[in-house]
Amino acid sequence: MDQRQKFWVGVVLPFARDLAQQVAEGLRRVLGQDAVTGLTACGDIKTRADAEAERVVEVWMQSCPFPAAVLIEGTAEVKLYCEPGIQPAVIFVIDELDGSRVFLRQGRYWSICVGAGPYSESPKLGDLQVGVIRNLNGEGEELAACRGCGVTFNGESLAPPVMRPGDPWNFDVEISGGLFPIWGAYLAPFEGLCRNGVQVVQSSGWSARTIALGLLTFFVHLPSRIKRKWPELVAEMQEQHGGATGAYPWDLCAAYVILTELGCVVMRSDGRSMENVDITNPIAHDVLFAQNREVAEWVVARLNEVEERLVLNYSRTLAFVSMVLGRPPRGQTTQLS
Repeated sequence: MDQRQKFWVGVVLPFARDLAQQVAEGLRRVLGQDAVTGLTACGDIKTRADAEAERVVEVWMQSCPFPAAVLIEGTAEVKLYCEPGIQPAVIFVIDELDGSRVFLRQGRYWSICVGAGPYSESPKLGDLQVGVIRNLNGEGEELAACRGCGVTFNGESLAPPVMRPGDPWNFDVEISGGLFPIWGAYLAPFEGLCRNGVQVVQSSGWSARTIALGLLTFFVHLPSRIKRKWPELVAEMQEQHGGATGAYPWDLCAAYVILTELGCVVMRSDGRSMENVDITNPIAHDVLFAQNREVAEWVVARLNEVEERLVLNYSRTLAFVSMVLGRPPRGQTTQLS
């Protein structure tokens, strides 16, 4: 292990883990011990929980043993924690400061996500070296990773998930910002696969956790892709979710490090790499997480096939959406036969 890697695993990773833990404890003070009392708002709306988490980050960063920068979800603003004229060594990216809100049949799952990598003017997802996902519920659980050093779950080494012949496939979808009629069409190829028991997913942290633990085969987040292909539906989608119709780079930082370190796949839903995504650029992306490349390629192929058929029948597809909604989509300006 060279000096650079020793720095990331021996200095940055412990600080990131402590930071996530401190934020979790701060949120419990606001949300309740089990992190399920109190309400937070979806999207990038400032909440009491956001404010408390940001206060904790501000206090904790004062003790950072190296010059650092912090990017917090919902903004492209990077705050420096170093003396004037000193270049930060590390940038921390912190997501879900008001707690991810994944509503399960068994209750709710809340988490804090922290990613870290070398500081630069335009840091990329592929540059990240550290990822931590900290669960707020009960006594909590922790996934942590450092590039080249593996992944731990509650402090114990975590082996990569292994799919065996005959294992059932299961998947989750991110439905926030989606439009159900078109969602159904895009997900038709996966009819018969098992859903993972999630009613509403609003967290890449949850999906990364379940894939890392071998409980999930793949996860897709498609609204940004649908927006690109179906401009008539953009206004409808934005009205439903305040414009946050995709996964922002800060949503992905912790998940990207943890999953890729395990040998899992994080890519756009059309198969393009996300390695060079600028984590300070507030552009939403469509995303695919998968246990392995074979699964990822199969999902990409199915999505591309169904999208091609839908686009070939463009007017008919929009007419179907209108029929299900009971009216034309709000962004549609032409009458369809």
